[in-house]
Amino acid sequence: MKNSGKVKLVSRNYLILIAVNLFFSTNVYLLFVITPEFAMNVFHASSAQAGLAASAYMAGALLTRLVAAKLLSRFGYKRTIVYGCVVNTVMCILYFFVRSIPLLIVVRFLNGIAYALVSTAAATILSHVVPSERRGEGIGYFALCQTLSNAIGPFLSIKLSGGGNYNLIFGMCVLISVFSVIPSALLSVKAYNFTEEQREDMPGFKISSLLDAGAFRVSLTILLAQICFAALSSFMKIFTENIGLAAASAYFFLIYVLAAMISRPGAGRLSDSKGEKSMLYPGIIVNAVGFLLFALSKSSYMLFTAAIFIGLGLGTIQSITQTLVVKITPSHRLGPANATYYLCIDLGNCIGPILAGLLIPFTGYGGMFMAIAGIAFFTFFEFWFVYGRRAN
Repeated sequence: MKNSGKVKLVSRNYLILIAVNLFFSTNVYLLFVITPEFAMNVFHASSAQAGLAASAYMAGALLTRLVAAKLLSRFGYKRTIVYGCVVNTVMCILYFFVRSIPLLIVVRFLNGIAYALVSTAAATILSHVVPSERRGEGIGYFALCQTLSNAIGPFLSIKLSGGGNYNLIFGMCVLISVFSVIPSALLSVKAYNFTEEQREDMPGFKISSLLDAGAFRVSLTILLAQICFAALSSFMKIFTENIGLAAASAYFFLIYVLAAMISRPGAGRLSDSKGEKSMLYPGIIVNAVGFLLFALSKSSYMLFTAAIFIGLGLGTIQSITQTLVVKITPSHRLGPANATYYLCIDLGNCIGPILAGLLIPFTGYGGMFMAIAGIAFFTFFEFWFVYGRRAN
């Protein structure tokens, strides 16, 4: 640990992975924000159809996660990430030719497949190129790109869609997607030679070869955290309109992103020296307090304070859980482990809005967010019971 500062973190491959992650994630969130509006305004789709078009993306990602690790071992890390970026570019071009809801759903589904391939491959390559002594810090900076894309993508989407010119948005998506293809082709990744014993640990297309049980124990924490954040993202606008804070809500995600940008790399550096659990437990509590403040918000000051707490807390949870997954996983199992981690994120993004929608008729928006805050607090005990009490 004392020599961690002397170990070189930045490498050619590391910078390339950061560039790919930033461009690809920005593309994802740019399209994510505009898809429901595009479906309803252009095809006069119902809200249910628009929701289906948006969720088709996650359906493609979820199904692909189940076989992503096997595809990585078969085609190789670099080829998988390049193919995923190319498929994503082709799908962005196809948006210009979408003329019906069914075709939009198909394109979104294929987009989701590309996303799962690229994110799993990039995370697995990252696990190999980051020095173990600075793993937390390295993954923290990488995850920072995801945070930046959370702000850049929606900002571009809102600005470019002002005049209802969706082709301008699709053109921007194609351009950004091309920017992800170019650096991915420049990756220099050595083939990983598995031993006979390691190959026996990856038998056929069994669940054990597609997902990783050890990684799942840690990933349950990010699943619960993502359920909370997805519920907030889906219903924040309506909730803030009901409490008279619609104008202030426009700045919520900007403040959240700024706070997360501080916590992610900082938490990574501290976890390298103090240990992951010493950072994760406080992060979970800070995140839960943020959701409680959000549920009780009556003023813009309280809303912005909630954004700071959630940004600091969730940023820490995301950085530390990803670091832990890599740390506890043998190198030949990193493909299934990363697929498991991102599968849990995808599941959280699916479950959160559905759970919130089911609660609202019975609890109202305020009551629903109080229940979500309860889940955020429960995450502390879940992590302790499933992983923390057994791990040193």
